[in-house]
This record gives sequence, C-alpha cells and structure tokens, in this order.
Amino acid sequence: MSHVIMFLPINNINNIKNIINNTILSIINSIKKKKIKFCFMKPIIKINKKNHKNFLLSKDKFLNIKYSEHLFFFEKKEILIKELISYYYKNINNYDIFFIEGIYPINNNQNFIFLNYEISKALNAKNIIPLYFNKFNTIINIKQYINLIYNYLKYYINLKIYSFIIIHFNIKKNIKLKKNFLNPIINYIPLNLNLISLNIINIAYYTKLNIINKSKIFKNRIKNIIFYNNNIKYNFNYFNSNILILIPFNNIEKIFKICVYIFNGININSIILTNFNKYFTNIKNTINFSFFLNLPIFITNKTNFKIFKKLKKINFKILKNDYKYTKKTQKNISNYINYNWIKDFKYPLKFKNFTPKQFLYKITQLSKKANKSIILPEGYEPRILKAASICVEQNIAKCILLGNPNKIKKIALLNNIKLNKKIEIINPKKIRNNYINKLVQLRKHKGINKIKAYEALKDNVMLATMMLKSNEVDGLLSGSINTTANTIRPALQIIKTSPENSLISSIFFMLLPDKVLIYSDCAININPTAKQLSEIAIETAKSAKLFNIEPKIAMISYSTGNSGKGKEVEKVKEATNLIKKKRPDLIIDGPIQYDAATTPYVSKIKTPFSKTKGKANILIFPDLNTGNTTYKAVQRSANIISIGPILQGIRKPVNDLSRGAHIKDIIYAIAITSIQASKNK
Repeated sequence: MSHVIMFLPINNINNIKNIINNTILSIINSIKKKKIKFCFMKPIIKINKKNHKNFLLSKDKFLNIKYSEHLFFFEKKEILIKELISYYYKNINNYDIFFIEGIYPINNNQNFIFLNYEISKALNAKNIIPLYFNKFNTIINIKQYINLIYNYLKYYINLKIYSFIIIHFNIKKNIKLKKNFLNPIINYIPLNLNLISLNIINIAYYTKLNIINKSKIFKNRIKNIIFYNNNIKYNFNYFNSNILILIPFNNIEKIFKICVYIFNGININSIILTNFNKYFTNIKNTINFSFFLNLPIFITNKTNFKIFKKLKKINFKILKNDYKYTKKTQKNISNYINYNWIKDFKYPLKFKNFTPKQFLYKITQLSKKANKSIILPEGYEPRILKAASICVEQNIAKCILLGNPNKIKKIALLNNIKLNKKIEIINPKKIRNNYINKLVQLRKHKGINKIKAYEALKDNVMLATMMLKSNEVDGLLSGSINTTANTIRPALQIIKTSPENSLISSIFFMLLPDKVLIYSDCAININPTAKQLSEIAIETAKSAKLFNIEPKIAMISYSTGNSGKGKEVEKVKEATNLIKKKRPDLIIDGPIQYDAATTPYVSKIKTPFSKTKGKANILIFPDLNTGNTTYKAVQRSANIISIGPILQGIRKPVNDLSRGAHIKDIIYAIAITSIQASKNK
C-alpha cells in the first residue's frame, strides 16, 4: 500500500505563499533524489468565473475531476473525496508516496479548512502543517501555539500529525520540542526577506504598465511599494531597500527630487509614473530624463490609488517565468530539509486499517465487480425503492423488487422517487404457485401440505427465500419493515446453516469518524455459550477477511484480564481459550473492557502485554443485551453509518436491516450482500 502525505494549511498564509509553494517543491525534490516513486495531487485550485474546473495533478498532468467550488456549498463535496479515493486505489501499486497539497482558504472561506480535514481523514494521511510566525512571536509563544494546534488536530479533529514546518523571521536555530512530538521534515525556515520579493517585470505585466526604460527590468525585485508624499524621507528610512515608488507623471519637480534621492544612495528599484496624459507639456522632458536613471520606469494613465489597489491583490506565488528566483528560493529552503524523514516512507505499508470512506469505496467497487442480483421483498417501502434505484444507477447490484408493479410505481411517484427502469419488479401473485411443491418437499417433515405452503408463500420474505434457494437470485435483503425474526426464520428453515457452523450470527460494520469496527453478535443469539461465542468470533474473523480487514479480536467483558470475577467473565475467558486452541493464528485478547480494546493509551495501562494493543477492530459481545444496546447507543449518539445486521454462518447470503435504517445503510447492505454472494460460490 502507498503512503499518503498531506501538506495541510490551517490558515490563510498568502503573504508567504511563494515560500510555501517552494517548500513543497523542495520536499518533492528531496523525495526525487532518493528515487522514490511519488504522485503529487492538488485536489482543487482557485476557481474563476471562466473556469469552473478543478484538477488532480499526477506528475505533470492535470486531470479534470469534475468538481468545482459551487458544489461545495451544495454539500456535494463527497464527489471530490470519492474521486480522490478512487484515484488512490487505481494507482496504489504505482507509487510509494501520494503527496497531497491541501486547499488554501478561498475568499477567506474557512469551510475549505474543514474540507482539508475530511480529505486527510478519508485517505488516512500523515499531515505536514506549515505555520508562519512574525517577528513579534517568541520561542515560548511558538511552542505554546504548536502544542495547542497539535492537541486540537490530533485529539479533537482526529488527524495524524507527522511534522510541522515553522517559518519565522528571527529564529536562528531549531526549536526543541517534546520527544516523539513530531518527525521534523523541516523544523524551521528562517524567513529571508529576499525570498518574498517580486520580480518587477511580473508586476508590470500584472498591472498592464507601459515600459519607457527597460534597464535592469529582469533583475530588480520589489519588497516595498510607497507613494511619493510629504513624508517621503521618513518612508525611505523605514523601507530602506528594494522600493517601488508611484509618482504622478505631471509632477516634474517630484521626479527630479527622486533622482537626487537615488544619487544619494536610496535603494529605489523602479518607478511607476501614474496619471499619464499624452498632452502634458513636459512629456518630452520627463521621458528624456528617465533614460538617465539606471532602473525600470513605467507609465500608466491610471491613478496612484487604482495602481496601488491592483498591486495589493498580487498573489505571492511561484511565477512560471521566474526560474532563477524559484531555483534560488528552493536552494535556500533545501538547506533546512532533514532527509532522514524519507526513511519512514521508503517501504510500502504492509497493512493499514480502512478509513470509513475508503471502506465504503472498497465495498462499492467489490460489489460492482461481483454484479449479483439481490432480491428485496419489501417492495412497498420508499427507502427500499430509493436505495434500489441508486444501486442500479451506479451498477452496485442488480435489484429485484417483490410487489405489485402498479402499486410500487405509485408509491415511487408519491415519494418523488425516480424509479430506475432497469429494476426488475416481480408480482408475487404471478409466481407464488411455482414454489408450492418445492416448499412442501423441503418442509414435509414438519407436516406442511400444499394449503399451508400456499399460505406461507403469501409472506414475501418466504417467497424471496424460496427464490434464493432455487438459485434464481444471488442474495436476499429484508428488515426495513419486517422484524429480524421474520427475516431469519425462513432462512433457517429453508437455507440453513453452512456445514462448518452450528448457528447463525450477525455483524455490524460501525463506521466511526476515523476507523471501521465490527460488532458481533448484536442481533441474533440472546445468551450464547462459551463454545458458541468462540464460533461467532471465528466466523466474524472470516467475514472481516472477506472485506480485506485484518482481524484483531477483543472478547468484550466488564472485566479486563483477572480484574473481575463472575459467570459472565468466566464464559468470555473460556471462549477466548477455545479460539486460541482452534485458531492460534488469530490476534485475540479477552476478557477485556471496551476502552482497553479500542484505546491505545488505556491499553498500555490496563493490558500492557495485549496483542491487540488497544487497536482491536472486531468486538465480540458476551450476549445480545450488551451487543444490541452498545451498537444502537454508538450509532445514534455518534450519528454514524452502521451497516447491518449482516448474517454469517448461513449457506447463502441473507441479510437483515434495522427498521430504523437510512437509505445509505440500505445501499451499503445491498453491496455487502452482493460481495457475500460472489464469495459464496
């Protein structure tokens, strides 16, 4: 797997944007020197009225990803994040490092900062934070601010902080921070004022000035811009170098005074003569005079105020035709790069936990590849209709609805749902009789006859289960209206458990803000025995691997290790030992409390020798009461996507929905059912 590094601006630093841009290029050059394959990604560029396109940068190519600023305000930023994740997975084996430049605030819109956070979390990126400090900030101030930012981003926003880049006027040595606080790529850059100057030729092009003296036009650089006024001597003392001065064209006396200042050693780099009018009487004298000064001089018919207003809008950035300056800046910054940081990224990641968005992307891609048909017996439920339409439209699965076609279309119309034409709708009345004899044969040992079979098949879940048994569909999903018992009972009667399992159990995929956890069993088994609990855990590990999740199992209890006693603790302890004997290859710990299982620093205190190290991704609950209560509390309190219950231990994919399921929950449940079906054969 490729590493992801994100250059994450957290405030508007346009004043030194050229330093930031050159810093990025310097870091990239340091990666190139070590012959590491990398991809540079710029998710969004500043948008103007003529160009409503944003680009993804790979090497030297810009790829249009069909995302623009206005989409952000219509809450369609998911388009951008999905495209980034898609691009990442398509090229995951082509690069060692994905280097992403975060979005700078556009028009001081801080919402883009939060979009940066979402991109970073979606790709599980390690973040490099540039921080700029002016000459009034002391070392103590800087340390306090860095600590504040570090704690906010790591513990409140849940971002991975890799390094800070500190840009400062007065620092002449590294800032010593806490051990293990960060891995310095560039610990500091002493800000050289020569690095934030502008080339005069670029200023001339930007403000559309006419040139009347080209002397040193490609050499001189500007740091300060002033008007000619009564305090001109004071201004020269305060701004003592690289000055651009604006003077009205018709004031020949002031122009001659400027000549005197230049001869006396004032470092004026260039002059703009404003308010130009070709009918001025002294025009020839002024132009002739300009050639005696060995510096660039420009004329414009605009006023001082208009030119100054235009100059204030210049964005300090890398200029394409300013190669010498760019090279000089990068060379200066390169002196402060610590090349040892690259060692952390030289080898590909062996494994990393999926972020929620990566997981959702992965299951939709796997489902598209599977291309399975999923039967949905609750054809009159609007949420099912909407989810089925989205799934068919996005090629996630082939969806089949059970119900009267006219009634379904009417419900869709009333709920403003555009029912996809590719959805197959089957009227139960027209096919029910086809399964009577088969149901009688399957259930004759229970005394069922044709009349009872006909009555049983009036239930659409039973009818859908018979279709699955007959291999007419690949998977079944129900539960948005029906209870779990109504969904599972026909499956137990008709489909039955797989040969290696003695029971059916369930899992929930809990998509927390920064990780994906699997909860089991939260829907089926009321009070499993130690043996059943071990079977549930082993089957859950298999399910995790089906979705490319490396299982780390925690057997949850109210006690950690030997800290508590009781029947429930002993049951969990026995189940853990059974699993270790059956599957010694699995990473497992138990009995263990929830906080020690999922929080590294708590694990260090309570279970310092735990194999899960506070990073368990499978949580096995001791009974239904604990599991069901926990999953619903987490789902509703944290307002997260919870996919399930997904059934396991059954011969064919039959899955249940929570009756409170949202449309997104249903879509992803359909995708998971499709993936299970692809692995079932």
